[in-house]
Amino acid sequence: MTLAGLWLAVVLGTEPGAAGVRPVTPSERAVDQVAKRLVAWLADPAPEAATALRQRVRAGVPPRALIVLLDRYRQRPRAELADLVAELAGYRRVDVRAHALAAWAETGGRHADLAIAAASRDLERSIRRLAIAIAKRHPSPAADVYIGELLARDEVLAKEVEAAEADR
Repeated sequence: MTLAGLWLAVVLGTEPGAAGVRPVTPSERAVDQVAKRLVAWLADPAPEAATALRQRVRAGVPPRALIVLLDRYRQRPRAELADLVAELAGYRRVDVRAHALAAWAETGGRHADLAIAAASRDLERSIRRLAIAIAKRHPSPAADVYIGELLARDEVLAKEVEAAEADR
């Protein structure tokens, strides 16, 4: 192995020519462990598990672990944890916010309306687009109002929606 190859192996954790395959890093293993623990608490119906989940998330969790948690929540929402998911809908990273808003909406009813309202007011256009998708999945009179207000404020998005509907 050349000096350059050795340097690549040390820095990237793989030998050149290994087609990007590298071993799982300790930090990646740690994130996976955190995600597994969060999902276990989510699956546990005990109030103590919900409390532990809230405390751990509020203490700080890697974004990738939050996304795993939110995707699992979306599959089986728990109304008693909707407040935690709603908090995550304000997370600083767009990817976590998107997963949180989609998960929050799956709680159903008023929660879906609140998720649509939050998404429709987000600064990121991609999240505002998500508001429209959530509203289609969870239609309601309130959702119609939020989307109507959104499209009145965001001309670019309104044109995208109009073009998409014209293509149908």
